[in-house]
Amino acid sequence: MLFRSTFPQKKKSIKWINISLFVVLFITLGILSEIARKYEWDNRKFFNLAENNYRFGSIVFGGGDVLLPMMLDQYVARPTDKKILQKNPGIISIEKNDLLTGYGILKAIPGPVFSFASFTGGIALQEQGFYSHLLGCIIGSVMIFLPGILLLFFFLPVWSNLKHHVVFLRALEGIYAVGVGVMAAAFFYLSKDVVLSIQTKEGLSSIFIILLTATILLFSKIPPPIIVMITLLAGLIL
Repeated sequence: MLFRSTFPQKKKSIKWINISLFVVLFITLGILSEIARKYEWDNRKFFNLAENNYRFGSIVFGGGDVLLPMMLDQYVARPTDKKILQKNPGIISIEKNDLLTGYGILKAIPGPVFSFASFTGGIALQEQGFYSHLLGCIIGSVMIFLPGILLLFFFLPVWSNLKHHVVFLRALEGIYAVGVGVMAAAFFYLSKDVVLSIQTKEGLSSIFIILLTATILLFSKIPPPIIVMITLLAGLIL
């Protein structure tokens, strides 16, 4: 027979400093990034990169797979908008093929998907020299993880105090559903270019490679890194 302890569980104290620091950094980085853009600081891309990655780490929900569409919008789509270019001619821009290739390689190796931010940070500043390239990697990694760490230390005691209530446990099902929905939306966002180009040779080749790699992944025991290498070679050939 199982017995529950009748002793009341001590509530964990909430450290408001973590959420306060999170908000202060969010606002400060946004202001510095905008000032650097407006007054065209020589090192403005460092501030822009820090703000971008901190914002990504703050609002990404559903895992690192949702991070890629946000980066595609920020670093690929926005720099091609004429209105944005007039307002911010020094906006950080990354080639789409570089972004997708780096993401594919990182998915094939062990480690968190958020390390993709280190790759994009380095690519964003590579034209400014080796040290800027290295600093971009550091900024990308630190700023993408920092908001999550601050929020974790804040919400962990909050969750410890609330997890004994049934209503919050049931709410997790809805949270999981939202996470799956966000990832599904990210899939369709990434697939739209392939669907729009289905009548071209490149579009048909892309669909064929997607179906082929999915079949190999599901029905074979070939390691994912090998599949990635095969797709890279197929991309070079086709």
